[in-house]
Amino acid sequence: MPQIATDGDLTIRTMLDDDADYELIVRWRSQPHVHEWWEPDHPAPDLEEVRAFYGPRTRAEDPTTSCIIELEGTPIGYLQFYRWLAWPEEAEMLEVDADEDTFGIDLFIGEAGLIGRGVGTRVVSLICDHLERDHGASTVAATTETNLSGSCSSAIASDASSTAAAPDMSNFIPVMAVGGFSE
Repeated sequence: MPQIATDGDLTIRTMLDDDADYELIVRWRSQPHVHEWWEPDHPAPDLEEVRAFYGPRTRAEDPTTSCIIELEGTPIGYLQFYRWLAWPEEAEMLEVDADEDTFGIDLFIGEAGLIGRGVGTRVVSLICDHLERDHGASTVAATTETNLSGSCSSAIASDASSTAAAPDMSNFIPVMAVGGFSE
């Protein structure tokens, strides 16, 4: 499976155009801790809906790259990244000051038992390093809900409690510049 980035036991790989990966998304998107923040106004998608939506991404027919997060070789979550300029209406609506080197990320940890263990923080760090090194990213902006009680941002914040340094959450609403890499 094509690996995008690895750090010890943590791997980010491209999502495959394969029912095994699609079934992971179906299962994770139906989990209460994911569904609450990932399109909560709609029912969790079924296998056909996931194939239709994520299939073009797995075949590079869409500007968003879909990935599976693995811990010790076991799939545990989903990450996607994209250049914000590919989504100009969304960037404008969310007030993302995007240029050609501004990337966006969205992620969820699908396995509830891994929330609050530092995995989300590690994933963000790993993908930001990859985007800077391999794609020339100058900034990575992640959107989040303004209520931090259960969103990705609070997961990152609570994950940070198990790491040496907590990220500055003051810049997380509504857009967090995860990394501004070059001066």
